Amino acid sequence: EAELRRSQRFAERMRGALGQRDRQMASMQARMEALEDTNRRLEERLYGTRRDEGGQRDERISSGAASVGHLLGSTAVSEDTRLLPSSVKEEEVEQLERE
Repeated sequence: EAELRRSQRFAERMRGALGQRDRQMASMQARMEALEDTNRRLEERLYGTRRDEGGQRDERISSGAASVGHLLGSTAVSEDTRLLPSSVKEEEVEQLERE
């Protein structure tokens, strides 16, 4: 009977640990989805591109993207360019988009 109680307590602890792990995984998934959404919106604003449902890029380069490309020191925004230098502030990007 003592062995049965130990097994039951162990099973309860394992269920608790699995539940905690599942909650952590769900939280991480939600954060990852939020970051992906933020990245998509920034990409749309800065580079004038959108992704379709399959993740393929629609290469619409806006005048704002050309200005950002110039700011980065190139005449075209390369496909590999994803991050702006830390010195570029959001207000500067918004100003460039308005021009």
